[in-house]
Amino acid sequence: MSRRIRWTTGAALALALALAVPVLWHVRARPASPSAPVAVEVTRPQPAPRRPRAPAPRLPPPALPASLAGTEMDGDVEVDREGNLVVTLELRRLFDYFLGALGEEDEATIRARIAAAASARLSARAAAQLAGVLDRYLALRRALRALAGRGDVPEDLGDRLALLHRVRREHMPGAEGDAFFAEDEQLVDLALQRRRAAEPGVSGAEQQRLADDVEARTPPALRAARAEAQRPLRAFQREQELRAAGASAAQIESSRADMLGAEAAGRLSVLDRQRDEWAARLASYRARRTELERSFSDPAQRARAISALVERSFTPPERVRVEALDRRDGIAP
Repeated sequence: MSRRIRWTTGAALALALALAVPVLWHVRARPASPSAPVAVEVTRPQPAPRRPRAPAPRLPPPALPASLAGTEMDGDVEVDREGNLVVTLELRRLFDYFLGALGEEDEATIRARIAAAASARLSARAAAQLAGVLDRYLALRRALRALAGRGDVPEDLGDRLALLHRVRREHMPGAEGDAFFAEDEQLVDLALQRRRAAEPGVSGAEQQRLADDVEARTPPALRAARAEAQRPLRAFQREQELRAAGASAAQIESSRADMLGAEAAGRLSVLDRQRDEWAARLASYRARRTELERSFSDPAQRARAISALVERSFTPPERVRVEALDRRDGIAP
C-alpha cells in the first residue's frame, strides 16, 4: 500500500498575523490662526472589526481506516500528579499506531484522531502539551522522509545512525526525544558493535571484548526477553542429548519440566503420544500396502485395493498427508 505524507504549511497565515497591527483611534487638535476660534475636530472611534471565530476543532471520521479496523490501539498516555503530560515511549507508540494509516488518511485527519483518542483522559493543559509533542514528532518524520527522498542517507550504517541522531535532536531535543528514541538508538548502536566484532581481521580477544561490552550494555529487559525466546531451543537441544544417551521417557519429561515448566512439558508429552500413534498407523498401513502390492499382479486391481486400504485407514485430511509422505519416500501411487 502506498503511504504518502500530505501536508500544508501555515507560514503565509503566520506572516499575515505577524504583520497585522491594531489601529488606534484618538482625539486630534487642529491648530488655528490666533484670531480665529480654536476648532477641535474629534475623530470618532469606529467599532473594532470583528475577529473571525476560531475554527472548530477538526473531528476525525467515525470509522477507522481499513488498516486499523479490528485492531487494538497501541500505546498510552500518562500524566504526573500536577496533570502535566509525561512523554514516554508509550506515547510514541500511540502516535505510530495511528500514523500507520498514512496514505489511507492525510496527516491532518490522523492528527485529529490522535487528539480525540487522548483527550478523553487528558486535561486541556495536558492535551495542549500532547499537541506540541505530536507536531514536533510529525516535523521530524517529514524531515527524515525528505532526506530519504533526496537520497541524502549515507550507506554506512554508522554514518546513517549519526545523521538520524542529529536530525532527531534538531526536532526533538532533550528528554522528550530521549523518551521516544533513546532505546532504539541504543539497540542500533549495540547491533553495530556486534557487526564490528564479526568483521574480518578482528582478533579473537577483541571479538570477546566487544561481545562482553555489548552484553553489559544490553538492557536487562532485552536480555530477559532473549533468554525467554531461546529457552525452547535450549530445551530441545538438551532433549536431543538425552535421547542420544538413551534416556527414558520419564527422564525426558523431567528435563522438559525443569526447562519449560510442568504445563509445557505436559503438552509436549501429549504431542509425543500423538506422534507415536501416527507413526504406528503409518507403519501398519505401509506394511499392509506392501502385502497388497505382492498379492496383485494386475495394476488396476492393485491400485483399487491400495485405494480402499487408504480410505479405511485414514480420514480425508490424513489421506492428503499420507499421499505426500508416499511421494516423498518414493512409494508409487
